[in-house]
Amino acid sequence: MRGGDKMRKVQRYDSMQFVAGAVTTPEGFLLDSPIVARTGIYTYLQPDGSVRREYRPPDEVFAEDALVSFKGKPITVLHPKGGRVTADTAHKVTIGTIMSPAYRKNDTDVACDIIIHSPQETKGFRELSVGYSVELEETPGLTPDGEPYDAVQHLIRCNHLAVVPSARAGRKARLNLDGNEVLDGFESEENKNMVKIRIDSNEFEVEQAVANHITALTNKCDAANVKADAAETKFTQVMTELEKVKTDAADQKVKLDAAEAERDALKGKLDAAAAEKEAAIEKAVGKAKAEVKE
Repeated sequence: MRGGDKMRKVQRYDSMQFVAGAVTTPEGFLLDSPIVARTGIYTYLQPDGSVRREYRPPDEVFAEDALVSFKGKPITVLHPKGGRVTADTAHKVTIGTIMSPAYRKNDTDVACDIIIHSPQETKGFRELSVGYSVELEETPGLTPDGEPYDAVQHLIRCNHLAVVPSARAGRKARLNLDGNEVLDGFESEENKNMVKIRIDSNEFEVEQAVANHITALTNKCDAANVKADAAETKFTQVMTELEKVKTDAADQKVKLDAAEAERDALKGKLDAAAAEKEAAIEKAVGKAKAEVKE
């Protein structure tokens, strides 16, 4: 049973290699019939480093609408920016086409017929990675074989098939269908808008949530810079006032020294005048005594 309020549409990428039976046509085109999907558990590495397990039930993998969705879809080198190929971008990124609907190959695997018109554009990459959307049911549980999972994939719809570098070896049929190749931050939700932001003189295209986070960090940095500028201004003001106090103190010391010098000079004059007065008095007294004796 699907939990309607727990469903969300996301983009997924899963990887596989070209099969050994690939054929080159006289024109130089590459024909192949690789396995492109399977039932079971797919593991995804999340941004925080934890592993997420998603279950793909057989009735979803082999559903007619899911199989038909592969036919006519473009083949690209690496996954396109934004995670999806659209009518606006197909002519820029397409190097081949999925020619058939996907078809059941055995009890677990799905394959399809492909043609790569420009194999020289593959840069020697030997692995394929399907870009597809699913309705993701966020309900954990156990598969019929008892394997635990975190969510269930429904309504599988292929968008494109990308040629990518080789990932880990040793997976079933050498196709690495466990989604071990982590691309564009684990998933690309359809309702995520890509926006352009400018950092210094460079422009970047990022998801809206990333742009919001960068904007918040930028605002924090700006606020910190404002505080730092205010603190620097206050420091400069305090240092200016301190220098003024030092200058005023120096001026006051000069004035004090001048006043003390003036005081000492005045005291010297007063002492000299007192001595002169005392001498005059003594002289007058001596003269008076002499006159009395006569």
